[in-house]
Amino acid sequence: MNPILRYAIYPFARVVELTRPKKEAPKKEAPKEKNTGDKEPDEATLKKMLEAQRNDVMVNASGLEVVLRGHDYKVRLTKPAHGAQLAELSNALKRNRELLEKSTEDLYRLHCGNIEKNKEHNQLVEAIEKGQVKPENDKMKAVFADLLAAGKIPLDTWNEKILRPGIQNALVARANIDLLIPLINMRGGDAEYKGLEALPIDDHINGLRDEAAKKASIDFIPPPEPPKTDEWSIQEFLIAAVIVIIITFLLIAFI
Repeated sequence: MNPILRYAIYPFARVVELTRPKKEAPKKEAPKEKNTGDKEPDEATLKKMLEAQRNDVMVNASGLEVVLRGHDYKVRLTKPAHGAQLAELSNALKRNRELLEKSTEDLYRLHCGNIEKNKEHNQLVEAIEKGQVKPENDKMKAVFADLLAAGKIPLDTWNEKILRPGIQNALVARANIDLLIPLINMRGGDAEYKGLEALPIDDHINGLRDEAAKKASIDFIPPPEPPKTDEWSIQEFLIAAVIVIIITFLLIAFI
């Protein structure tokens, strides 16, 4: 084709090309979801799921049930008499706060006693291992075998049976505080939550336990010995320096 003619008809050919309807690209089908073949959870798995969703605090008609670190506690509450005066309710609130404070001190004491029990257990295990204590009969042999199988335990291993009295008393006091404060305000009095009383009851008691355990561990568990290294301490360096100086003076004196 003549170049001049080709350039002349180019604009018309371009317009025709732009106005021509374009073919739509075929749509891609969405990928079908594969059947994963998941089975319904079995009875054991379902039970674990339900236990995981179980509330830590369950209120019932007679009081409440609290699950603290896998252990069940029941607190029975008795509402004050219908005609109780504000002064009586305020005194009851004061007594329960005193009981809560005393329970906090008891928790510390019980944690200290727990550490002493663990020390006694470890000392007995060590004595059995060294043959310093020998069983007198078959029953004692079985007991010693169980002790050896258990072995020594860390001193901060907490026994719920030892701690339970302090925990139960703290729960009762805190539950009564939760009952009395709204009742006092409903009858025209003035009562407010103080400090950790504003926390949920399980968080509050667990916090008291943690503080008692921490304090008892600091007071009654000796710190671990530092690892031995080849580096000299300042005291060892000073002693060596003094020895070198003394030897140097002696050599100077005798030479």
